[in-house]
Amino acid sequence: MVAPLNLSPGTYIVTVSDANACSKTTSFSIVATDNETPQIACPDEIQVCGSGVVDYPKATAQDNCGLSELPTVVSGPPSGSVMQEGVTVIIYQASDASGNSATCSFSIVVYESIQILVDSIANDMNGEGVGLISITPIGGGGYSFSWSKDGLPYTTTEDLLGLGVGVYSLLLLDSNGCTAALPPIVISNSVGTFEQIQDGWIRLKPNPAHSVIQLEIIDLTIISASILDMRGDLISIIPPSDLSSAIDIRHLPSAVYYLKLMTNKGHVWSLKFVKMGN
Repeated sequence: MVAPLNLSPGTYIVTVSDANACSKTTSFSIVATDNETPQIACPDEIQVCGSGVVDYPKATAQDNCGLSELPTVVSGPPSGSVMQEGVTVIIYQASDASGNSATCSFSIVVYESIQILVDSIANDMNGEGVGLISITPIGGGGYSFSWSKDGLPYTTTEDLLGLGVGVYSLLLLDSNGCTAALPPIVISNSVGTFEQIQDGWIRLKPNPAHSVIQLEIIDLTIISASILDMRGDLISIIPPSDLSSAIDIRHLPSAVYYLKLMTNKGHVWSLKFVKMGN
């Protein structure tokens, strides 16, 4: 008698007969013992910019004896939910017919979205290249600026000074890979016979600054100076006589500010600077 091989789980009846027609019948059962957990794999980490609806793929699983159900989410919001800024952990579980289970997890990282605030725009005057575009990035950090002029790469600075006629666009990128785009801004040329508003120049440094800022004033007489916050609220008044030395800003919280200056001809300069932690 040759015993059968590779029998599957179940109950079997065996009858044995001899040459005299005598026989004996018996039965036995084969029970499979499955201690092996399913193999389950979750998606890779998902990174998005800004709160909103996030759809994520399902986990995959397989088992030597078959799954009792497909992987299901046992912790975390389901796919298609609104995810807020921060890290959300999703846990999947898979089970087989023998009651063995396994889990896997992955993270959804929602970064702060970034925006571009336009501070000021000035056209060119008499073709002298005095136009400007001043902006402030909001949200995120570690910015890269990619300006284009008339569809061609132009510069990588934050603000644009000394501009001539053209169409200027900006793509802003932060260290998390989040982006924001500034719609095209047209700088045109204004022709007139009146006095140019910029008689000289003012340079503020360093920017960003931690404790002090210094002004380099060329061919201008300043009669008033003040520091304003982003809302335009007055923070402090600076005597013009103090502008020739370092201006102490250690008392200011970390933020973006404007140094507003007025000349003896009534022209107003607004210099943006960033106060960093001490």
